[in-house]
Amino acid sequence: MAFKQTLQTEQKFAEHLRECILYYWRKRDYGIEVGIDLPEKRGVSEGRNRKHHVPVFPIRSNLDTTGFPPKRSYA
Repeated sequence: MAFKQTLQTEQKFAEHLRECILYYWRKRDYGIEVGIDLPEKRGVSEGRNRKHHVPVFPIRSNLDTTGFPPKRSYA
């Protein structure tokens, strides 16, 4: 049986990736923040071929230009 990309499978993958990123950085004592942006809702009347549409879930975080999130501060 072939794998079929659907909105649900792509969203589950994005959520799993988010959890892996959180686990990795928090285990190393960084204050990471990670979020998932939902795909834009597009109307069917746009005239585009929806057959080849692949949903994209952008993942955003607070990584800086060095590639690291800020360290946790303990007050």
